[in-house]
Amino acid sequence: MAALTGRQAQRPRTAEAGPGRSDTAPARPGTHRNQYQARDVQPHVILGARLTLVIIVMGLIVACGSYRPGAAQPASLVTGTVAAGPTTPLERPGVPATSPVRRVAVEALRGNQVMATAYTDKAGRYKLRLQPGTYLIRTQSDKYLSRQASKTVTLSRGQKLTVNLAFDTGIR
Repeated sequence: MAALTGRQAQRPRTAEAGPGRSDTAPARPGTHRNQYQARDVQPHVILGARLTLVIIVMGLIVACGSYRPGAAQPASLVTGTVAAGPTTPLERPGVPATSPVRRVAVEALRGNQVMATAYTDKAGRYKLRLQPGTYLIRTQSDKYLSRQASKTVTLSRGQKLTVNLAFDTGIR
């Protein structure tokens, strides 16, 4: 056995040497010391970084899921009202002959496919934003004699069109 010189003689030798332990590390019970070397810690750090990256990417995918880069913003607008009338058998001056229809769906159809849906407000108003093209604007209700009111329209880019729809109440 070689003789220990100055500094080496002062350091106690450990009885056990294992991964991450130097031969001069204290071996006393209750002593806390990080026993992992850089090569042992690195896989955990890489795994944590990968997990963090996956979580960030998934969050971005979810946040951007409703964005469709291929679809241009709708450039045309259809507004109007939905009413039901007549409201009385006799027309009276100063009294409206129709009343607004509230919370009814107004749909824009191209062929059999619904392209947009809006719901009327308390005043019976609605607003649909659409791409240029030909649409059937319709609304349906089981409360009136005429169960459906509709009109076919053709929209060009940037056009604003008013389409008022009316249900027949059957009052005569």
